[in-house]
Amino acid sequence: MLVFSNRVHFSILIPASVKKQCHRYLKDESRLPKTRHLRLFAAALVLLLENYIHRIDQIIIDTEYRGSESELKLAIKNAFKKTSLKFDPDKIVFMRIGKKSDAHILAVEILRERRDSDRKISFEEMKKFL
Repeated sequence: MLVFSNRVHFSILIPASVKKQCHRYLKDESRLPKTRHLRLFAAALVLLLENYIHRIDQIIIDTEYRGSESELKLAIKNAFKKTSLKFDPDKIVFMRIGKKSDAHILAVEILRERRDSDRKISFEEMKKFL
């Protein structure tokens, strides 16, 4: 699941079966495990932001990708190249997102099934950006 929240919020849910299909697809393409993980995240980020990217000044990504920031930025840039959307990689900032952030609270509500995600993602949608 990916979530963004500021003045506007949106969430996507990627079922485990879709993630597995994506990993198999990338493995068949001879992608390294680390690269597969980053490309999967990048594809999901495009799907999360595609309708909002023109209104976003900054994309804050949690620090769980410590040490892979430049590779992740490149993967995101490459995923956005597969769209007609204008994307500036300099909008990406890596920093810790606290448990009190709106995005974290929204994600927890969805995980605890108190709220539905806004969109459920299919393998075919993901595949376009892998």
